[in-house]
This record gives sequence, C-alpha cells and structure tokens, in this order.
Amino acid sequence: MGIKAVKFGGTSLCSAAQMKKAAEIVLADADRRVVVVSAPGKRSPQDEKITDLLYRCYEAPEGEEKVRLFERIRERFDEILSDLGISLDLSQEYETIWNTAGKFGGRDYFVSRGEYLCAKIFSGLLGYEFLDAADGIFFHEDGTFDDERTRETLSSLLARRNAVVIPGFYGKMPNDTIRTFPRGGSDITGAIAADAAGAYLYENFTDVSGFLLADPKIVDKSETVSIISYKELRRLSYMGASVLHEDAIFPVRRSGIPINIRNTDSPDDPGTMIVEKKDRLGTVSGIAGKKGYVLIRISRDRIGSDAAAARILSGIFERRRIPIYGDSHSVDSIGILVEARDIAGKRDYILNEICQCLEPEAVGLTDGLALICVVGERLCPAVPCAVFCALSELLERAQFIDLGADDIVLTVGIREAAFEQAVRKIYEKLSG
Repeated sequence: MGIKAVKFGGTSLCSAAQMKKAAEIVLADADRRVVVVSAPGKRSPQDEKITDLLYRCYEAPEGEEKVRLFERIRERFDEILSDLGISLDLSQEYETIWNTAGKFGGRDYFVSRGEYLCAKIFSGLLGYEFLDAADGIFFHEDGTFDDERTRETLSSLLARRNAVVIPGFYGKMPNDTIRTFPRGGSDITGAIAADAAGAYLYENFTDVSGFLLADPKIVDKSETVSIISYKELRRLSYMGASVLHEDAIFPVRRSGIPINIRNTDSPDDPGTMIVEKKDRLGTVSGIAGKKGYVLIRISRDRIGSDAAAARILSGIFERRRIPIYGDSHSVDSIGILVEARDIAGKRDYILNEICQCLEPEAVGLTDGLALICVVGERLCPAVPCAVFCALSELLERAQFIDLGADDIVLTVGIREAAFEQAVRKIYEKLSG
C-alpha cells in the first residue's frame, strides 16, 4: 500500500459541513494517510479567516478588544466541534494559547494556532493521530528552512505511524520557539510531508477544480488546465497567477512526486496534475499578467552592440537593488523594464546616472505598462501569431516583446488601460 499526502485549504475546513466533506474524501482512499490542514477559512465573503482574526487579536492592545477577538476565535472552533458532534475538549488548549502568547510565544506562535487547533479537531474526526509540526519541521537560527534536519526527523516520525494529521504553516526554531512560513505556507508543509513520507502523490484540495487557463476575475468561465509542468508553474507564479507557493514545489519536485490540485466540493473532478515533464508540448498552460511596470529607453548610436554600455547600465540598477524584469536591444537603443514601485523616489537619480555614464542622445520613460505572459513549453508558432492578432484587433501596440531564452513564455508589454481587454482577447484567440 502506497501513501498519498493530502492537504486541505481553509475553505475546505471553514465549517463542520466542509470538514465532513474533507473527511469523506480522506477515508474514501486508504492511501490517504498523511493529511495536512490549514486554519479554517471564510464561510462567506463577509466572514473572516481564523488566521486573520488571530493576527488582529495578537496586534490588538491589551483590553476588551483583544479579549473579544479571542472569544470569536474560541467560539468558531467550539461551533465546529459542536456541529461535528465529537467529544473533544479544547478548553485547556485555549488557556495555554492565551497565556503563552503574551509571555514568550510571540506572534508566530499565536497566529499558527489556527492550524494547530484545526488539526486537533480533524484528527479526532478521522481517528488519525495528531502529529505536531513543531516536532518534525525545523528552521535554522537565521529563520531559513532546515531541510536536512526536517527530512530526517519527519521521515522517521511518519515511518512509525500509520495515519496522521499535521498542522500546516509552521515549524520550530533551534530555541524551541515557533516560526511560520509565508502566508499560504500550509502548501509548503504539505509538500514537505509528501517528500518525507515518500508519497507517490501530493493531493492539494481547495475550492476550485484545478488551475484555470486565465484569471477568472478577468475571463469568465476560463478553461481548466489538465496538466502543467513545474517549469510552467514557476513562470505563472512569477507573474502573479494564483498558483501554489513556489516553495511548495521544491520538496516534491526534488523527489519526483506529482501534485494534483483538486476541489473539495467536486472530489470526482480530475483537477490539474503538476508534473516534471509533459508528454504533449507546444500547448498553452496559462495566461497571466501584472500591472505596474515602467520601460526606460536609452538611445545612442550603436549602444545596442556596446558590451560596456550594457554592463554599466546593469550596474546602475544592481547598485540600487532594482530587479530588471526584461530588456530589449536594437542597434541604437536599449530598453529596460522595471516595476514602478522599485524605482519610486529614485527615478531622477537613475536617469541622471544613465546620462552621466552613457551620454545618450535621448532617455525616455514609459509609465503605466502591464505585462501579459503566455506560458507553455515549446510554444508553437501559432501562439505568437494569435497574441499579436489579438492586440492588432484592439489597435493596441506592444511596447515590449520578449520570447524567453527557454522557449517557455512569451511576454508582451502594453498599456495598463488595455490590460483586462487584451487578456480576454488573447484568451479568446488561444482557446477558440
């Protein structure tokens, strides 16, 4: 019998009814023996996530407001317990959390208790053993993840247990205090657990049936992507697509464990498989984009073939720790693409230094740009044709064009005002 590692997000555990659905999914497959949980999420758009309440409670000044927020948290868990009808008394846990946070627990300890309590409840519902993440997931003194110690310890812990529920989002520092991963860190915990357990599959259950080809806030009824590679996923994540946290990919990719994104409310949907290599190349796996870019153009005779000029220009941005998101060269000009927020308050200094060092004939800034990326391994020639046809129909000129060196992503820069319309038109051309 093999092992599947399963992670449930906050929307899948937001209420007793959702927890019951999640439990049915786990118990329907005997291989689902390593389960990782987030804290309960929103039950409705007007509701608050438990983690958000914990942050607010921790940051509130001592007094009635802090007590009121903690009572809301306590009531939420008590309501779930009551509706599930399981006999589990969390009163001592609440007291420990309240007393510990203010003395030596710290913020990370406090805000991670949503996952901790949720795992306590879900393990009781399933009849699985509770395994505290602090016993098997570790950080170095500088706060970085201790991969080696974690892999060794957690593998040993899991090997001695038949079925466990692990709270996501946190681990332990060398001084025994709690440290959290970034927001969304339960995905990381799930991947770490899958790797440590030697799982043959990491199932990540959420509120959608896999990844969508385009942002559903822009494209209504976007198609679901059935399979995507780790490389493609990274490119989409880099451009702001709502995909798995990048750190959640590494542990399973290293071990060759595929990820399956599934829907708790539609468990029979196949979802999206994330794999190392796809059998079918050339197809589009996602359309993503972001606003807030600036294009800096520098013009001078033969500057595009001047290696020294390129090196000087790169150094100007490197010294100010400003990432360059793309560059384009022609014989007599160079274009540098940066995020507007990265050069806020530094524009005049950058332009002055460019003028002093390179003595260009002209320097110009184009503000208000958005980037649209079309991602897919070995994109076929029809893809760029469809993209530029879409922009042509909108009478929109591409201010920046880049077909990555690895032939995975086509990036175009356009006016922010045309961003949403362009994404819809490109989607229409590529999915038609």
